Amino acid sequence: NGTNLTKEQASVTIKYKEMVATQPITVEEKAITKISVSKNPTKMKYIQNKEELDLTGGMLKIEYNDNFNEEIALTSDEIKVVGFDNKKVGKNTITIAYQSQITTLDVEIIEVPRFNSFSTKS
Repeated sequence: NGTNLTKEQASVTIKYKEMVATQPITVEEKAITKISVSKNPTKMKYIQNKEELDLTGGMLKIEYNDNFNEEIALTSDEIKVVGFDNKKVGKNTITIAYQSQITTLDVEIIEVPRFNSFSTKS
Protein backbone atom coordinates (compact mmCIF):
# COMPACT_ATOMS: atom_id res chain seq x y z
CA ASN A 1 0.00 0.00 0.00
CA GLY A 2 3.02 2.28 -0.28
CA THR A 3 3.51 2.81 3.47
CA ASN A 4 5.87 1.34 6.02
CA LEU A 5 4.90 -1.98 7.51
CA THR A 6 3.47 -2.04 11.02
CA LYS A 7 3.55 -4.67 13.77
CA GLU A 8 -0.19 -5.19 13.41
CA GLN A 9 0.05 -6.02 9.73
CA ALA A 10 -0.40 -9.76 9.03
CA SER A 11 -0.23 -9.78 5.22
CA VAL A 12 0.69 -7.82 2.12
CA THR A 13 -1.13 -7.73 -1.18
CA ILE A 14 0.98 -7.95 -4.31
CA LYS A 15 -0.47 -6.77 -7.62
CA TYR A 16 1.04 -7.30 -11.05
CA LYS A 17 -1.07 -6.37 -14.04
CA GLU A 18 -4.39 -8.16 -13.44
CA MET A 19 -2.92 -10.69 -11.00
CA VAL A 20 -3.29 -10.29 -7.25
CA ALA A 21 -1.68 -12.36 -4.48
CA THR A 22 -1.80 -12.04 -0.71
CA GLN A 23 1.29 -13.04 1.25
CA PRO A 24 1.18 -13.63 5.02
CA ILE A 25 3.95 -11.77 6.88
CA THR A 26 5.22 -11.20 10.38
CA VAL A 27 6.55 -7.74 11.17
CA GLU A 28 9.07 -7.43 14.00
CA GLU A 29 10.19 -4.23 15.64
CA LYS A 30 13.81 -3.33 15.09
CA ALA A 31 15.70 -4.51 18.16
CA ILE A 32 19.27 -4.82 19.35
CA THR A 33 20.41 -8.44 19.37
CA LYS A 34 23.98 -8.02 20.60
CA ILE A 35 26.61 -5.48 21.60
CA SER A 36 30.37 -5.95 21.71
CA VAL A 37 33.52 -3.89 22.03
CA SER A 38 34.76 -3.55 18.45
CA LYS A 39 37.79 -1.42 19.29
CA ASN A 40 39.54 -1.27 22.65
CA PRO A 41 40.12 2.10 24.27
CA THR A 42 43.56 3.61 23.87
CA LYS A 43 44.27 3.11 27.58
CA MET A 44 44.04 -0.47 28.87
CA LYS A 45 46.41 -0.29 31.88
CA TYR A 46 45.83 1.84 34.98
CA ILE A 47 48.02 2.66 37.97
CA GLN A 48 46.60 1.29 41.20
CA ASN A 49 44.78 3.85 43.38
CA LYS A 50 45.72 6.66 41.02
CA GLU A 51 44.17 6.65 37.56
CA GLU A 52 40.49 6.81 36.59
CA LEU A 53 38.86 4.89 33.74
CA ASP A 54 39.33 6.50 30.32
CA LEU A 55 37.43 4.88 27.42
CA THR A 56 38.65 7.34 24.77
CA GLY A 57 39.30 5.63 21.45
CA GLY A 58 37.05 2.65 22.23
CA MET A 59 34.08 1.71 20.06
CA LEU A 60 30.94 -0.31 20.75
CA LYS A 61 29.39 -2.38 17.94
CA ILE A 62 25.60 -2.62 18.05
CA GLU A 63 23.94 -5.43 16.07
CA TYR A 64 20.23 -5.35 15.19
CA ASN A 65 17.73 -8.05 14.20
CA ASP A 66 17.52 -6.60 10.66
CA ASN A 67 21.25 -7.36 10.09
CA PHE A 68 22.10 -3.66 10.42
CA ASN A 69 25.16 -2.80 12.53
CA GLU A 70 26.42 0.50 13.82
CA GLU A 71 29.23 1.68 16.07
CA ILE A 72 29.27 4.35 18.74
CA ALA A 73 32.09 5.64 20.92
CA LEU A 74 32.48 4.07 24.37
CA THR A 75 32.55 7.64 25.70
CA SER A 76 28.98 8.28 24.49
CA ASP A 77 26.48 9.48 27.10
CA GLU A 78 24.19 6.66 25.96
CA ILE A 79 26.59 4.07 27.40
CA LYS A 80 26.70 3.20 31.10
CA VAL A 81 29.86 1.68 32.59
CA VAL A 82 30.15 0.04 36.01
CA GLY A 83 32.68 -2.07 37.85
CA PHE A 84 35.91 -0.13 37.44
CA ASP A 85 37.99 -0.61 40.60
CA ASN A 86 41.58 0.56 40.58
CA LYS A 87 42.29 -0.63 44.13
CA LYS A 88 43.17 -4.25 43.33
CA VAL A 89 46.15 -5.14 41.12
CA GLY A 90 45.38 -7.43 38.18
CA LYS A 91 42.53 -7.91 35.75
CA ASN A 92 39.51 -5.66 36.28
CA THR A 93 36.36 -6.57 34.35
CA ILE A 94 34.08 -3.62 33.67
CA THR A 95 30.48 -3.96 32.49
CA ILE A 96 29.29 -1.87 29.56
CA ALA A 97 25.54 -1.37 29.10
CA TYR A 98 23.70 0.06 26.12
CA GLN A 99 19.92 0.07 26.32
CA SER A 100 18.96 -3.49 27.39
CA GLN A 101 22.23 -5.15 26.34
CA ILE A 102 25.49 -5.64 28.23
CA THR A 103 29.03 -6.69 27.42
CA THR A 104 32.32 -6.65 29.31
CA LEU A 105 35.83 -5.32 28.86
CA ASP A 106 38.94 -6.31 30.81
CA VAL A 107 41.48 -3.69 31.79
CA GLU A 108 44.61 -4.16 33.90
CA ILE A 109 45.45 -2.48 37.17
CA ILE A 110 49.21 -2.24 37.82
CA GLU A 111 51.10 -1.33 40.97
CA VAL A 112 52.38 2.15 41.52
CA PRO A 113 55.98 2.18 40.29
CA ARG A 114 58.37 2.52 43.23
CA PHE A 115 61.67 4.24 43.01
CA ASN A 116 64.60 3.28 45.21
CA SER A 117 66.49 5.97 47.03
CA PHE A 118 70.21 5.75 46.64
CA SER A 119 72.57 7.53 48.92
CA THR A 120 76.14 8.15 48.06
CA LYS A 121 78.86 8.15 50.66
CA SER A 122 82.10 10.00 50.21
